Amino acid sequence: METRPNLFHFATSELSQDAVLCWMLSWAKPEHQAASAALQQLGVRFLGLIFKKAGKTPPPVFSSVEVRRQAGHIDVLCLINGTTAFLI
Repeated sequence: METRPNLFHFATSELSQDAVLCWMLSWAKPEHQAASAALQQLGVRFLGLIFKKAGKTPPPVFSSVEVRRQAGHIDVLCLINGTTAFLI
């Protein structure tokens, strides 16, 4: 089982801005609800804002959230429900 998101898992030197985004997105994972409902809701709302900014309707439920940092020269890659990806 994955442990709760830790900012320092993502923060490495100059990549700290990316780390904050990855940390916040990681909290949107449904399994983190029990660890901190407030932080999990923060992650879900952040995802909702990203969808809104893109002019898209978010899925009714974020059943899976996968966050990758520095994948293929992409600062932040987030996969939602295995069907939607966004890049930062």
